[in-house]
Amino acid sequence: MKFHYTLLFIKASLFFVIGVLIFALQHILNENIGLLVGCNLILNGIVYLITLLIKKSLKTEYTDIYDALINVVLGLMVCLLIRDEFDKVCMVWAVWTIARQSKNVYALYSLGERHKWFIIVNAVEAVVITVFSILLMLHTTPEHAATHVLILGAEFLFESLFTLDDYFFIKKNPHHVK
Repeated sequence: MKFHYTLLFIKASLFFVIGVLIFALQHILNENIGLLVGCNLILNGIVYLITLLIKKSLKTEYTDIYDALINVVLGLMVCLLIRDEFDKVCMVWAVWTIARQSKNVYALYSLGERHKWFIIVNAVEAVVITVFSILLMLHTTPEHAATHVLILGAEFLFESLFTLDDYFFIKKNPHHVK
């Protein structure tokens, strides 16, 4: 149990640092969108796989394993094959973000015991990010991509808050850990 708490805290800290770095290095990242998107996909896939291993749910949730592996493979594809093709990278980023946000909204139904603010903030975040992703798909300009970089930084900061909420929720309610 203590190991689970430690990992949640490490994840929250890591995501907070990444969010701050994205804001601090925005101009550099705007010039390297392909690497940013590819590394983000790989990181998300690896964190998801580690989370699945910790929860020991690999036996029953094969679709989650596939989601995590698809993130890693898609990230490698972006980094190695199309990182310099701005339009393609933006399209992959937008479609992946919309798919991820729709999965996040679906997951909100299972959070009935959580704080209302958590559900509302998560739902608003999903809607705003989806709208910006659709705009990125429709207009793959450097300005829209720069906005998406800022949104990515904010996502990491929000995710660190959500992870801290998990940390405190599980600490208060240890019977919810499977």
